[in-house]
Amino acid sequence: GGEGEKETEEVSDFGGRVVSSSPTGEQFSDTPYHVVINEHMTTDDLRAAIFAKLVADGKLAEGDDMNRVRLREKLSHRCTKVIRNGSTLRQAMYQIYDNREIAIELLQEPEELEKTHPTAGQIVNIRRWHRSTWLVSDKFELYLEQGMQLSKLCATLSSMTKIPEPNLRIFKIALYSNTKHHELPTQKWRDFHGDLRTVVTASLNPMDGDVLVVMDDTEPLRNLSEAEKESIVTFKKKSYSNTSYYNSTSSYLSLSSNSTKKTSYVKKKEEGIKIKSRADRESEKQKEEDEAAKEKASGGKGEKGVAINTSANTTISTGTGTGTGTGTGT
Repeated sequence: GGEGEKETEEVSDFGGRVVSSSPTGEQFSDTPYHVVINEHMTTDDLRAAIFAKLVADGKLAEGDDMNRVRLREKLSHRCTKVIRNGSTLRQAMYQIYDNREIAIELLQEPEELEKTHPTAGQIVNIRRWHRSTWLVSDKFELYLEQGMQLSKLCATLSSMTKIPEPNLRIFKIALYSNTKHHELPTQKWRDFHGDLRTVVTASLNPMDGDVLVVMDDTEPLRNLSEAEKESIVTFKKKSYSNTSYYNSTSSYLSLSSNSTKKTSYVKKKEEGIKIKSRADRESEKQKEEDEAAKEKASGGKGEKGVAINTSANTTISTGTGTGTGTGTGT
């Protein structure tokens, strides 16, 4: 190149890459399909009603199989529980109310879980992390029966990913998590090879939509480039600056602080109107009467007294408590 040319610096977005991106509203249609339902309506009836609307909207053809329509509970922008056929909406759904949103997935092939997978379970997404490239594969689905032994899960994933069973490690990402690529090496990877426990007894606790990431533990881990390392630092700084907790002037530097230093609290000085009790008022009144009688007996002029106007009461509210005070007049 010419003498004045500068070498182009490598720029990386590695620090912000997530294994499973948080869903957004862009994944859903702009206009929802409205369906009138009741709690005694079956899931089959609901699927048929939605199928009719999809056909009318040109999304599906009349000859298509209705079971290509997968219904799922919707939490914010997240697709959660898969709704099976063969039950009422009251049995299948957590709650039913006006404007309740349900997510619709259009599948390539018909799905009838009540026939193909009669045993209770969850549909999870599988992704493979390649340590030598830091890349994560596209996801594919796997039906995870609740009573499945972990050794069988390991064998199934080994067959799908071609990773030898003894080398296969698994890490579960919950549906609501945003684990970054650069965080994968430090996660708690689990070896289920030969493990006779079940998905339930091992406390794996999968939910529909969770992601199981698998890797080959013997695959060498590539060293990150300087640009990738810098992008991680940049991303963390950006994340912290958007969190008010880190901008706090509190003396507590972190939630994990192990400081044993005692914190002293200064009692706030109360200011404002002093509220006198009835005993205080009666005491002052008695004192004034005594002073007046003493002055009269001595024949002196003395100072002008102050009369208590008991008819001018003022209510003061402080938090949840109320108090009454008296006004004064001359």
